[in-house]
Amino acid sequence: MKEKIWKKLIWVACVIGVLVFSFWYGGDAPGLQGFSVSDKNNVESRIGVNGEAGINETDSSIDSDTVSASSNGVEDDSVTQAEEKTNIFQQIIMNVKLKSKASDSAKQSQNGKQAQKNANKVAEKESKKTIAEEKKSSKKKSKSQKTEKKTKEDNTQNTNSESDKDVTTETKQSEDKIQCTVYISCATVLDNMERLPAAKKSMIPKDGVVLEETTIWVAKDASVFDVLQQITKEKKIHLEYTYTPAFKSYYIEGIYNLYEFDCGDASGWMYSVNGEFPEGSSSYYTIKDGDVIRWLYSCQLGKDIGRYFEE
Repeated sequence: MKEKIWKKLIWVACVIGVLVFSFWYGGDAPGLQGFSVSDKNNVESRIGVNGEAGINETDSSIDSDTVSASSNGVEDDSVTQAEEKTNIFQQIIMNVKLKSKASDSAKQSQNGKQAQKNANKVAEKESKKTIAEEKKSSKKKSKSQKTEKKTKEDNTQNTNSESDKDVTTETKQSEDKIQCTVYISCATVLDNMERLPAAKKSMIPKDGVVLEETTIWVAKDASVFDVLQQITKEKKIHLEYTYTPAFKSYYIEGIYNLYEFDCGDASGWMYSVNGEFPEGSSSYYTIKDGDVIRWLYSCQLGKDIGRYFEE
């Protein structure tokens, strides 16, 4: 900035120097710097010289009109020269002003170009930023869509897997398991309440039914004892039994806290399959699909539930 100011000051000083030089040496006579002398004095000087040289008064008598005209011509030439000098000075001043204006205009133009460049840079930067944000948003959207698609596929696969699992389970159940119906009752005790201990009278159901007819899935090779053990565990019904290793058999002592001999010496639990009372332990009888198993409490060694022993 300082260098520009110094250059301008030097340039102005040069212009002033040129003006001073032109004014100082711009006179119209030798040895006269910056000044002009009237032609009238020159004429009088010449006249005086001629008189001394012996010119006749008659010859030297100059018509007043001629002298006047000559004087007017000299004055006109002096005025013209002065005007020309003034015009030159004005032209120099105008040139200085024009150059100054041109310099200012050039500076303004440069500033305008710089401002335009800055504006273009800002616009380009904003455009790049917008494009980057759009790409980022597009990537997020694409990622979200992929995640959503993957989630849907996973859900579909899980659904299909669960469906396949259910089908497989059902198929396995149908292949490895069978269904049977179980019923448990102690209704015969209602007619023999006087034999029952007082502490157990309150636990007997009003209709004597401990478990309504219930259908369950059991293993194919399940025994009547296996079915009883499974259903009492699922329904949380009390069950107590003993195992005889020598015969590999189970004997049912009590169901629903009702034991053998609780209602007389001939009382206890017996089972039937499809209305018939098999011989032997319940752990020996293997059931078939669709069998109906009944566990009944008898107070007369089976006579009160339809089973009779030969005496």
